[in-house]
Amino acid sequence: MQSVETKLIYSMIALVTAYCAYTDIKGYFIRNMVVIPVFIAGISYHVFCKTGGCFALKGTLPGLVIFLIAVFKPQWIGAGDGKLLMAIGAWLGWQPAIIIILAAYYSGVLWSLIKIRVRKGNTSGIPFAVCIFLGVIVYGVSVNLFTERVNLFGY
Repeated sequence: MQSVETKLIYSMIALVTAYCAYTDIKGYFIRNMVVIPVFIAGISYHVFCKTGGCFALKGTLPGLVIFLIAVFKPQWIGAGDGKLLMAIGAWLGWQPAIIIILAAYYSGVLWSLIKIRVRKGNTSGIPFAVCIFLGVIVYGVSVNLFTERVNLFGY
């Protein structure tokens, strides 16, 4: 069973990601004043309270890769998406960050294919923070289902 602390962290990440998805839908923009404090808080939490700075820094690496892609290929993804993924990784670690990124990319591909089909070839961008939010939800639900299933069978 997950601790209250873990559930609070997942809830905070879900709320922050939901807000970023909202601002991304409204104006294709993720606010630094939201993402950077969450990033700093995640690193600080692990440095001072939990598992050490290495856990948080390793967690930021998948998001850093996305951020660097955004810097060098801005037509592919926004830098705010990379910073948001770095903040998520700082809190949850590198393995959940990779799962969230994969789930976000799969939902983004599906959304893009539907958008192209409906709009007959219009390939304008999508607000990717929505896909990241879906990835966070998929990860949170899958962790809860797996944990409960394991506890039901006594393993």
